[in-house]
Amino acid sequence: MRYVGIDNGLHGAMAIISDDNENIEFIDPPLTKVTVKKASREVYDEKRLFFYIKSTLNSKDKAFIEETVAMPFQSSQSLKSIGYGEGLYIMALTALGISCSKVRIHSWQKHFGIFGKGKATKEQAYHVASKFFPNAKLKTDNGKLLDGRADALLIAEYGRRLVSGNANLISIDGGLI
Repeated sequence: MRYVGIDNGLHGAMAIISDDNENIEFIDPPLTKVTVKKASREVYDEKRLFFYIKSTLNSKDKAFIEETVAMPFQSSQSLKSIGYGEGLYIMALTALGISCSKVRIHSWQKHFGIFGKGKATKEQAYHVASKFFPNAKLKTDNGKLLDGRADALLIAEYGRRLVSGNANLISIDGGLI
């Protein structure tokens, strides 16, 4: 079995870890540019995202997705984008018969001792993920954090620990499992 962690932000990521921790894969969400009122912005490329998931995962994999919650510092556009991403991932996984469960952001972060807001939690997640997975590609060649990868990797690891009975888990239908 492989464990899949999904940071469902527009610049999030999907991390896949094998049960033996030997193989780590990342899928960064495919994006495309659109113009709205003379301004260009990035949006999900839904077809490519579905293709990537379909060609990478199988029904034996267990996926864990960060549950979308409103944060005080988020704009309504940001929250809309994150919620839309969550829906895209869940729909693709469901259509492909891949088990998917939601995890609360504060649950997985607390489990790994990550506290704070925004950029501070991204840095902490990077340091924690680097300790557990020293060979994972979490930064660009220029040293910039690859947004979402550390979070996705820790969500996958948290999911693996959930399967072994160490934390709280919310199924897609909202009930605790």
